Amino acid sequence: MFSFTKRVYYQDTDAGGVVHHSSYIKFLEILRTEWFRSLGFDLIDVRNKFGGIFIVRKINIKYSNFAHLEDLLTMYLEVDAAKKSLIILHARIRVGINVICRANMTLAFYNPESMKIQSLPDEIIKKIMEEF
Repeated sequence: MFSFTKRVYYQDTDAGGVVHHSSYIKFLEILRTEWFRSLGFDLIDVRNKFGGIFIVRKINIKYSNFAHLEDLLTMYLEVDAAKKSLIILHARIRVGINVICRANMTLAFYNPESMKIQSLPDEIIKKIMEEF
């Protein structure tokens, strides 16, 4: 399981200092990007080396609590599957022991020129499976 921490800033909140629901999409993007980096894959290098980009095909978020300005978020990411052209991920975001939200995400690997789905490179699948 990969984890990453992030502080809540003004830009993440509404006028009441509560994290706006849309900010969690950004937090999940940060989490996914840092996870890829931890595997040794810079997203620009993935495009240049493998000719593909990751696009979120599906995301399902369940909010169960609130985060506030200055909270320290701990975000967790687990891989459910990495096959053919898709990566299926599960994430959760916590403040202390309180789970703020859970998300299920499906990433697809696309050719950025044709915008057609393509197979994940074996090197990426192998690295994901080694880590999880």
